[in-house]
Amino acid sequence: EQQQSQNTVVLFFRSMKTAFKLMNTPVVVCLALLFINKFIAEETMSSAPMITKYRYGWNVSDVGSLSVGIGLLVVPLTVAVGSLARSYEDKDLLKYLMSLAISGVILLIDFSAFWENEKHVEHLSPLRRELVWFFQPGPIKYVLGNVIVFAGLQASESVTMSLLSKVVSPRLAAGTFNSGLLATEIGTFGRALGDTYISVAGMLSMEWMLNLLFVPAFFMLTFCIVLIERHHKSLDI
Repeated sequence: EQQQSQNTVVLFFRSMKTAFKLMNTPVVVCLALLFINKFIAEETMSSAPMITKYRYGWNVSDVGSLSVGIGLLVVPLTVAVGSLARSYEDKDLLKYLMSLAISGVILLIDFSAFWENEKHVEHLSPLRRELVWFFQPGPIKYVLGNVIVFAGLQASESVTMSLLSKVVSPRLAAGTFNSGLLATEIGTFGRALGDTYISVAGMLSMEWMLNLLFVPAFFMLTFCIVLIERHHKSLDI
């Protein structure tokens, strides 16, 4: 039994070594896109209870309604992406969907926090108070931003997996340490880091939590678009 266990471990590490050798540039790009997708999706959805309670005084029922409403979008989004995939290449569709997610992230950024302290809004002039309220993500703006971010990321995830299946080496699609396992582990790692980052952001400042979460998300999604454009030719199927 000990010999068999040793052989299993050896085979696993050989399989892992072979997998890393077979990871060409398009595969690495797809895995990077998947990681960022899962990271931002996790921090967006999992931070909702804390943010909505702190900013809007929502209870569990309100957050649950938001989650159910967003969850109902999954099937329509899948159908829509399947239809769009017939007209656009995966790499181009990914850029459009990432751009959609960026527009949602912008709605979630509290721009007023960069020049005014929301605790002292009542001491501002009427005009400046209106400007602060305009640039703050209120409940409607927050819900709309969440829906758009979820739609963009959920749709782009399926397109990323589709692209990965087309660019992956046939040898990497077989064995223990295959492309499916890599994608699963990368996604799990992205979600785990997303949850960890929420905890860190919450400990640093609840007042600045929105910006601590979504300003980096804006740059990460922008990086995704740049990455796709940079490797546009290598992603040709």
